[in-house]
Amino acid sequence: MKYSVMYECRANGKEFQGNIEVERDFEPSTTDVEILDLARQDSARFIQSGGAGIEVISIKEIS
Repeated sequence: MKYSVMYECRANGKEFQGNIEVERDFEPSTTDVEILDLARQDSARFIQSGGAGIEVISIKEIS
């Protein structure tokens, strides 16, 4: 099944939202390490330098 994962990234005093799609046999959780790592990789486009905070906002099944 496919899931849409919406996350929020906070870096350099700004907030950004991103979305990734993942395919899993089971519904992932908001604390799933693999999901957080994928969100971190995707959020790199928002971060100029320094650290960032990532929070998974929602996970919805799309197929």
